[in-house]
Amino acid sequence: MPRARKNADHEAQRDLRGAWELVQVAQFLRLFRLKFGFADINTQRLEAELGLRESAPMSDMLARLLRFLFSRTDIRFGSWEADVKRVLAETSSQWKPFVSSATFVDMDPHQRLVFLKGVIDHVFEEKVEELSEYLDETYDPEDMRAVPIGQDSLKNTYWYFDDLRLYKETVGRKGEKWECVCSSLKEWTSFVKKFRKTSHPQEKELYEFLHRQLLPLIQGPLQTLQETQGLTQDADRRRFETAEFLRREEAEVNQVISPPPRHDNNITRHRGPLAVSSSTAPSAASVAPPDNTTEEPPPEVQENSGHEELPVEEPDRIGPSQLQEDAAGSDWSGADLPPVKPAGKKRKRETSTDSRDSSGTGQSDTSKGDARTPELMGPPPAPPP
Repeated sequence: MPRARKNADHEAQRDLRGAWELVQVAQFLRLFRLKFGFADINTQRLEAELGLRESAPMSDMLARLLRFLFSRTDIRFGSWEADVKRVLAETSSQWKPFVSSATFVDMDPHQRLVFLKGVIDHVFEEKVEELSEYLDETYDPEDMRAVPIGQDSLKNTYWYFDDLRLYKETVGRKGEKWECVCSSLKEWTSFVKKFRKTSHPQEKELYEFLHRQLLPLIQGPLQTLQETQGLTQDADRRRFETAEFLRREEAEVNQVISPPPRHDNNITRHRGPLAVSSSTAPSAASVAPPDNTTEEPPPEVQENSGHEELPVEEPDRIGPSQLQEDAAGSDWSGADLPPVKPAGKKRKRETSTDSRDSSGTGQSDTSKGDARTPELMGPPPAPPP
């Protein structure tokens, strides 16, 4: 690569790393990853993908945002740009995301970032109620509030957004300047050492926080990030990733277009098998017929039985054989019969052993999570005689 081209690419990467839009986009992707089904990519991966002409995570991300915005399923991974232009023309939308004739692949990395940030801002404006409700239900407000970690003697403010990067905000006569000062383990270590012998009270406080609290916490993830940084550029890995994006999109779109069939009849559905087998058939006291009526035994039983017929103790009850005979002559199939519960007996509620409390009362104790073991809960209660 020529030296001039290499220096230009390095300069573009540095400008992209110091852009405040990159932090905002990365935060949006982190907060709404499960809501939209985004790929799990960090700030470093986002920066790398923005520098590529063709990026599967970028295409998947934009297609998902635009499908959600327009409530359409015809905006797809491989053709999202042409699809959204067609949708904009069909709906006569006033939103103009493409301010120039350049396509997404022809934009430089910073232009792609600004375009992506504009799409995210418009989606949030149009769906603010739904997205705000999701944030309220999913996160604690303290988890979303950005707080600076300290200042230096020049009144520069330092920010950390849980993305393994340290940012410096400088406010001067020319306005506000945003800069990423640490993104690798080597940069973090060198930066912290600068304040080791400082006598300024704010810098001493900043050093103590970085040296004793933050740096030990992120050293392991930074080392892992450095070791796996080149894997995302592997050609085979990227082909597999593209195929996985296409497979997921096809499955999700098909589920919206052709949802599973619903049985809208008047039969109450229950979990488990609905047919009443002979081993689990209820007693004769399960269903009571109208008063002053009696039921003769089925004729098949009289003809085929070679034993003397025992007296019927409850002639005003219908037996399970009659239930099966009636079901055979009705419009219901045996699999559609609702289960019949024994009368006068209340079914005992089943409680999993991992959700019982230590007192054996059977009440769920969700505050203790799944860390409790069966040994701490005592033996299960003995079955009734």
